[in-house]
Amino acid sequence: MFKTCFNSKHNALNATMVNFGGWDMPVQYPEGIIREHLACRKDWDHLEHQARQFDDIRMEDLMETLYSLI
Repeated sequence: MFKTCFNSKHNALNATMVNFGGWDMPVQYPEGIIREHLACRKDWDHLEHQARQFDDIRMEDLMETLYSLI
């Protein structure tokens, strides 16, 4: 069975692991689904805030910068 780079972290958190398409994946943590849901909402809010910082970047500027790195 394949394992992601996060497998040891899931196991350290005592996640219930299952075979999902040949991958060892977590389906539940001991704290329960409500706590997991709230943690995801909190982290998503942080991620969404970070993403807004890129709203002012124009595609032309982005492509120019990317091509300059090649």
